[in-house]
Amino acid sequence: AEVLVHAQVTALNFEGGGMCMQKVGPLLGMLPNCTSLRTLKLPRTSIAGEAAVLLGTGLPHSCLQNLYLTNNDILESDMCLLLRQLVPFSCLEILNLSNNDIGTTGAAMLKLVLDNCKRIKSLCLEETRLGNGGVFRLKAGRPLPDSLTKLDLRNNGIEHPGCVGLASFLQQSTNLTHLQLSQNPIGDCGATHLGSGLNSLSCLQRLEMSAC
Repeated sequence: AEVLVHAQVTALNFEGGGMCMQKVGPLLGMLPNCTSLRTLKLPRTSIAGEAAVLLGTGLPHSCLQNLYLTNNDILESDMCLLLRQLVPFSCLEILNLSNNDIGTTGAAMLKLVLDNCKRIKSLCLEETRLGNGGVFRLKAGRPLPDSLTKLDLRNNGIEHPGCVGLASFLQQSTNLTHLQLSQNPIGDCGATHLGSGLNSLSCLQRLEMSAC
C-alpha cells in the first residue's frame, strides 16, 4: 500500500479487494497525494454504504479521468451522495457505474455530473435500475457533451414510455459510435419511438438490442 503515497502513480486497481470501511479510511488519506492519478478501478470490491460516500470525498478531482465502480451493489441513496461528490470531476472520460442502484433520483444527480464533464467518452450504466424515469432525468437540461461515443444502458427496465425520452436523448448525442440497449422490455411500440433517435446517429458503428 505504500506505493499509493507516490505522486507519480497514474493507475490503481483494487478489483476484488474487499474495500470495507477499515480499508477506505487509509486509502482516502493517500489519494490526495496521487496528483497524477488518471485511472481508479474498484470493481467487485464490496464498497458500499458509508465507504462509497467517503470515497467520493477523497478522490483527486483535478486529474482523475477513468473511474470504474462496477458490481458493488451501492444503494440509490448512497449513490446519490457519491455522485454529488463527483460533480466537480470535469476531467472524467470513462465512467462505469454498472451493477449499482442509481434509480431515478440517482439519475438526476448523475446528470449534474455529466453536465460538468466536457470530455466524457464512455458511460456504462448496465443494470442500474434507471427505468423510464431515469432516462427522462438523463435527457433533461443541456445535451450531453459531443465527446460521448459509447453508451451502455443494458438491463435497465426501459419500456415504451422511456423510449420516448430515450429517442430525444439520442438526438442530442449524435456522435455515439456504440450503443447497448439489450435486455430492456422496449417492445414494438418502443422500437418505433426509438427509430427517430437512432436515425440521427450518423456515426453509429455498433448497436445491441438483443432480448428487447
